[in-house]
Amino acid sequence: MKECDLQKVDQVNALLEGSPESRDQEWRERFFDAVIDASFRIQEPAVIQGPDGFPYVALYSPGPYESFESYCICNLLEFLLESGFGVVINP
Repeated sequence: MKECDLQKVDQVNALLEGSPESRDQEWRERFFDAVIDASFRIQEPAVIQGPDGFPYVALYSPGPYESFESYCICNLLEFLLESGFGVVINP
């Protein structure tokens, strides 16, 4: 199992703060590079229904100095694919 990276959560958060219009190919590459092993937390309910009717595992950025169980997409990928779940960040 790969180690999740807490610093990459800061990168993901910074990228998501930008406007949707700024999300070009370079932005997408930086986002996917950071989000795959960024360290997120899960809260109940872990799976939520999206506006499209599909199920999503909800991942949340941890707060500063917050103690939490760490989850990252790279370690959840097999479960997500087998279950047919998407991922939503900070819904």
